[in-house]
Amino acid sequence: MEVGGECRLVVLRSRNRKNLLKTSHSWPHRDPRRTSSHTPRNLETLATTDPLTECLNRRSFFIQFETQWQNAIRHELPISCIMVDIDFFKSVNDDFGHSVGDDVLRGISATLRQVARVGDLVCRFGGEEFCILLPHTDADDAALAAERLREAIAATKFPQLSVTASLGVSSMSLGASEPQEMLDQADQCLYAAKRTGRNRTVRWDDVPEDLKMVETEVARTEPVKHSTVSTATVPYRAVTALTSALAYRHSMTAEHSRRVADLCVSSAEGLLTPSESYILEIAGLLHDIGKIGVPDSILRKAGPLTAEEWTIMKQQDRIGVEIVRASFGCEALTEIIENYRYFFGSESNSGRPDGREIPLGSRLLAIVDAFDSMTHCSSYRKARSRDEAFEELRKCAGSQFDPELVERFIAVAAMQPAATVGDTSNVTREAALQIGLQIESLVNAISTQDLIGLGTLSTRLADMAAQNGVPEVSERAGKLSEAVSIDADLLDILESANDLIHVCRSTQHAWVTNDVSTDHGRTAETLTTER
Repeated sequence: MEVGGECRLVVLRSRNRKNLLKTSHSWPHRDPRRTSSHTPRNLETLATTDPLTECLNRRSFFIQFETQWQNAIRHELPISCIMVDIDFFKSVNDDFGHSVGDDVLRGISATLRQVARVGDLVCRFGGEEFCILLPHTDADDAALAAERLREAIAATKFPQLSVTASLGVSSMSLGASEPQEMLDQADQCLYAAKRTGRNRTVRWDDVPEDLKMVETEVARTEPVKHSTVSTATVPYRAVTALTSALAYRHSMTAEHSRRVADLCVSSAEGLLTPSESYILEIAGLLHDIGKIGVPDSILRKAGPLTAEEWTIMKQQDRIGVEIVRASFGCEALTEIIENYRYFFGSESNSGRPDGREIPLGSRLLAIVDAFDSMTHCSSYRKARSRDEAFEELRKCAGSQFDPELVERFIAVAAMQPAATVGDTSNVTREAALQIGLQIESLVNAISTQDLIGLGTLSTRLADMAAQNGVPEVSERAGKLSEAVSIDADLLDILESANDLIHVCRSTQHAWVTNDVSTDHGRTAETLTTER
C-alpha cells in the first residue's frame, strides 16, 4: 500500500513475523485513494499561500522577509519592496459584485507573479493590497520593476472592466533600518501615489515632505500613539515558535488565535500603519499564549469549569503578558495584550485604563476575540450565529467595547464569507492541514519502525483530532497509541498505523477537494474611503 510520495510501504505477513516491513523506492504505482494533492509539499503550499490569489500569505511572507533582510545586512546586499494597491477596488465590488472583485484579485495576482523575477516574494498583504519583496535590488531597479508591474496591471484584461494600480517603492538604501520601517515607507509612498492621481509609482525619496507621516486616508477619530519601540524586536520566527508550542498544547486555542489575528488585520486596514498592524497581528496570535501554563486537566476539560478552575484559567492572562514581555521586550505589543481585557466603560476598570486610554489595538483585539469565541463551539458552550454575535457586541458597546470600533468591525466581519465564520460543521482549514502534514511523520516512523515516535505522534494526533471534531482520526489514532503502549504485535501496530494514515488522507483530501475552490481568501471591505 502506498503511503508516501517517495516510497511505497508494504506490510508482509510471515510465519516468524520478521522483516514485516519492506520499503520499495519504485513509486510510480499509485494507490487509487491518493491524489497528488495529498503530498506534504502541496499541503505546505496550502498552508503558506493565500487561497484566493495563490500569493504568499502574510505569515509565510514575514518569515521569509526576515531571512532575506538578515541576508542583505550580513552580505551588504541591497533589498527593496513594492506596495501595490488596486485603484477604486471598492467600486468594483459595489458595481459588479464580489465575484467579479475576486476575479480581479486573481487576475492581478497572476500578473504580479508572472512579471516578478524568480526569487522575488509576492504577498497578498491585505484586501486589495499586495507587497513584493525584491532581494538584491536597489531603489533605482525597484522603481523600474514597479513601473513594469504598473504597466502590466493596466494591460490585464477583464471581461467587464479594466483596472489600474498605485505603487509605492522603498529600499534599505533609502534609509529603512528594519523590515517594518521599509513597509511603512512603501505604504506612505502608496498613499502619495493615490493622493497625486493614482495609476502611478512613487518612491520614498520622491514623496513630498508635506505628505510624509500623513495619516492614512481615513480620518481618524483619535490620535494613535505610534510605538517608538523597534518592531525588529519582534522576529516573526520567534512568534511562530510560540504559536507552534501553543498548538502542541491545545490546537483549538492556536486556531482561534490565528483567526483572531486575521480579523484584527482586516479590521485595522486603513486605520493603522503596516508596522502597527504587524504588532496587532502578533498580539492576536499571542493573546492566549498564557494557556501554555494552564494544567491539562483544566485546559482539556470536556465540561464546564468550576469556580476554582476558572480562577486558575484566568491566571493565563498574567502568564501570557509575562511570556510576551520576556520574549520580545516590545512595549507596544505588551501593552496591547496587557490591556485588551479592560472594559471600555469607565465604571468597570477600578482605576485602570478605560475608554480611549486603552490602546487602540487592545480595543480592537477585545472585540475580535469576543466575536470569534462566540461564533465557535467550546467544551462549555455552543456557537452563536454571526448575527447573534453582532447583536451581543452591539449590546455591550459603550460598556465593554468601543462602540465606534464595534460598528467598524461588524462592517468588516459581515463581508466575510459565511462559511469561514461560525461554521463548525466541517473540518477547518487549519485542522485539515495539520492532519495532512502528520502523514509524512507517520510514514517516517513506520519506515524506521520507530515505535516510540509512532506512539508520540498517534497520541498527539488523537488529541488534536478530538479537539477539532474529527472523531474518525481521533479514534484510529487512539487505537494506534494504545497498541504501541501495550507493546502489541508489530504487525498489528503497522496495520493500525496504515489504517490511520488512510483516514488522515481521506480527511484532508475531503477538505482540499470541497473547500479549497471556495472563497476563503476574500478580505472584507473596511469602512475606509476609496483609496
